[in-house]
Amino acid sequence: MNSPKNLVDVIGLLYKWRKPILTVTIIAGILSALIALTIPNYYKATTTFYAASPDLSKPSRVFGYSSYDLNYYGTGTDIDRLLTIGFSTELAEFLIDSFNLYQHYDLDTSDPKSEFHIKQMISDHYNLKKTEYDAIELSMEDKNKFLAAEMANAARDRINYLAQDLVKTSQKNVLNTFKSSIEQKQSYLNAIDDSLRNVRVLYGIFDTKNQAELLSQMATETETKLIELEAKLNSLRHQRGVRRDSILFLQARLTGLRKKYDELTLPESKSVYNLSRFNKGKGIVDYLENQYDATSKQLGYDKIRYEQFKTVFSSPFYAIHLVENASVPTVKSRPKRMIIVLMSMAIAFVFSVIIALLIESYRNVDWKKVFDA
Repeated sequence: MNSPKNLVDVIGLLYKWRKPILTVTIIAGILSALIALTIPNYYKATTTFYAASPDLSKPSRVFGYSSYDLNYYGTGTDIDRLLTIGFSTELAEFLIDSFNLYQHYDLDTSDPKSEFHIKQMISDHYNLKKTEYDAIELSMEDKNKFLAAEMANAARDRINYLAQDLVKTSQKNVLNTFKSSIEQKQSYLNAIDDSLRNVRVLYGIFDTKNQAELLSQMATETETKLIELEAKLNSLRHQRGVRRDSILFLQARLTGLRKKYDELTLPESKSVYNLSRFNKGKGIVDYLENQYDATSKQLGYDKIRYEQFKTVFSSPFYAIHLVENASVPTVKSRPKRMIIVLMSMAIAFVFSVIIALLIESYRNVDWKKVFDA
């Protein structure tokens, strides 16, 4: 084996093989140029946007009763959500259906693997990434530069729609929850109202505060008059010369006061103004009134929140902030034909050099002896 010993020997060998090396390199350049000319031009359309904050869809932030400031731009989580949507199967199927990509990419739909192939082709031509400034850049490549711009804008708008739909679905669930809660509270409020009406009739209670004062005052005044009248009657009975009609009148009046007092105080009394029955029902009425007030306040709060959510739900909400629309590209993105030719020639030159060195290094080897060994 006659191997080169130093750089001078290597240069000498390469000079010896200069014509074959140059020939191979030139042929590789010519062939790569011809092949590069057959590769169609591709155009890349790019659109840029920022993620919008979900705060724009929250009533607490929109109507200003939250202690936190309203954020307009999304965080890293919001960016990741848009990127996830952008690489979803749903977006790919939208592009396939909207732009008839099976026909555009000349794929046979009867082939069982056609779905895999078309999604692979979309993946090759479609790119979505976060920039160093936390924006999102969406690009689409195609041989048709007008179609590339149209597809890029459509994909961006679809990402916005799908992100909106996620928020709208959550809002709709909240609305249904509020609606169900309002219906339950309204039903409970009606039941309390019916119970309160029945208890008021049963115990003769119409105004717990004023009625308690009135009944207490009436009972006290009646009892005082009764005591005074009894004392007066007893005094007259022991006096001489008092007419019998006067005593009978006082007795009749005393009987009336006792009856009135009994109606006010005895539990078995059927009178509307009965202190004993009032005291028995007052606790129930107070409890039902408190329940009614608390439920009514919560129902009013729920209705306000429901209307706010309804307003936000029906209002337009954008999940992205558009920075730059995808315009029709004027310069092709690939192929870089000069780079292809130069790389091909460089690779051919390197391989030619290696082969030349190998041939010279192993020219004098007795391969029969090597194989026999």
